[in-house]
Amino acid sequence: MLEYRLPVVPHLGHLNTLLDSLNPHKLLTLPILIAKVYCISMSLTVVLPTLNEGGNIGALVEAILLKFISLDELTILVIDDNSTDETQEEVRKIADKTTRVKLVCRDNPNGLTGAIKYGISIATTDYICWMDSDGSMPADSLLKLWTKRDLNLDIIVGSRFLPGGGFKGVTEKSSDILSIYRNLKNSNDSVSAMILSRGLNMFLRLMLSSEIRDYTSGFILVKRKILVLDDLQGFYGEYCPVYLYKSLKKGLTIKEVPYINLPRKYGVSKTGTNLWELFKTGLPYVTSAVGARFHHTVSIINS
Repeated sequence: MLEYRLPVVPHLGHLNTLLDSLNPHKLLTLPILIAKVYCISMSLTVVLPTLNEGGNIGALVEAILLKFISLDELTILVIDDNSTDETQEEVRKIADKTTRVKLVCRDNPNGLTGAIKYGISIATTDYICWMDSDGSMPADSLLKLWTKRDLNLDIIVGSRFLPGGGFKGVTEKSSDILSIYRNLKNSNDSVSAMILSRGLNMFLRLMLSSEIRDYTSGFILVKRKILVLDDLQGFYGEYCPVYLYKSLKKGLTIKEVPYINLPRKYGVSKTGTNLWELFKTGLPYVTSAVGARFHHTVSIINS
């Protein structure tokens, strides 16, 4: 197991180098450049909700640590909901070697949304990201979201449905139906889940707003200061489309960044393994979206 040591990078060093490179004719751009330096120096908490992800969580946490080794302030919060496999042991092995990783075991778990909200509630950094812990959202993609942040952006969403992105089964080299089917058959994810996920996302875009391409992403980087916990409602992933829709209506700035969602290597999807389970999981997405849309319409009429 690797032991992580952060290089000492003085904040003033960035600014001194910047000032040395300026000439008198460019001094008017100094406020903008200082703002960019400030943005680069932001801190990050990554919230990883877990439930029996022992085969995936260790590799994901280590990969995030390596990708963000030069970031001064990084915290990885693993919020575990009473896993019965080796999830907690895998996280403790890493947490014993670095203070950047913290394991939180919830005695009374109340679903995925509750785990995310709990992680947000104890985070103290400038930015918070939450993402799946099954390896489907790789550390490379998290870094890609992080590099796209801007002082004028409030929310950055990892999107499977933008050019350059892809859902489970798609690879950079193959995106035809036969290859997708073959890739999923060789993984622990189902073809049915992929098809239903695409169909659900199309419905959500019609019901809510076509401005968002991936309403069921669940891969989100947000400025902590604009987060309102009550905007995240639900038990599983149905919080996501409503949260993004509400954020649009509030006038928050949202940017989607393409990424390829990878099939899980180990364990079983919590979304469901058969059509009945997938239907039960997907129904709250539909009812929540319909409720959010018509509640907003009624609010406008009554205002």
